[in-house]
Amino acid sequence: MKIPIAKKYKILFVSNYKIKVHDGLYRAIDILGFDRYNVSDQVPDFTQYDFILGHGAFGSSVDRLLQMLPNKKGLCIGGNVKSQEDSKYDVMFYETRWVRDFLNLKGNCYQAFGINSEIFNESDITLHRYKAIDYLSVGALALWKRHEKLAYKKGIRLVIGEFQRENKLESIGIANNLIASGVGVMPQIKSEMLSRLYHSSRTVYIPADIFGGGERAVWEAKACGIPVEIELDNPKLKELVDSPVLDEYQYARDLAGGIVSCL
Repeated sequence: MKIPIAKKYKILFVSNYKIKVHDGLYRAIDILGFDRYNVSDQVPDFTQYDFILGHGAFGSSVDRLLQMLPNKKGLCIGGNVKSQEDSKYDVMFYETRWVRDFLNLKGNCYQAFGINSEIFNESDITLHRYKAIDYLSVGALALWKRHEKLAYKKGIRLVIGEFQRENKLESIGIANNLIASGVGVMPQIKSEMLSRLYHSSRTVYIPADIFGGGERAVWEAKACGIPVEIELDNPKLKELVDSPVLDEYQYARDLAGGIVSCL
């Protein structure tokens, strides 16, 4: 199913994915038919676009680029939550009501979030029955992810997450401490393999603090039918644990509605 907004407007999606991650946002952009640009690629002619949609935190490389462009633009707020500062967006998208309230978002704002249901689902019954991992944690090797809490869990434990590009020493230290505690560490992997590891886990444990993301992992694990455990001091993730999982089609519809509102 395609949503016909791209037939009327020329729209570019800007991200900074390290590898091709087929998450809910990636699939929603496919459904919408937008062009793509990664900030590490050759710079395109931005003047040809009616609208530019970015994904990242305030202050991220994507945000910094979009702030310089005169185009109509929007931001899917992701990553480590920071203050809004002096952003100049025609529309902003948030993943949880907690983020909306915490950042005190004003103006043209919409909730938009969902997972890639083609990959993250309960279809593989064989994998669902075989549990090789007791606790799986997903997220960058960063302090706000609080992966060290896995050291207090029992059984086979595994962390999957990328090394921070701008703080590799911190990530190396976290990885070393995890391994010393008997916790396995894997680098960021493609979504298809991640889904298999969700299915092979008894519990997906996301101990991140409120600034540490984890939204996508919570809903992806829930979509795979895997129990999710979080820390009690994270109301943002509690909101998602308690909410029904939305898919890429709803994500695309919500994005399209927000974009059309300012064109």
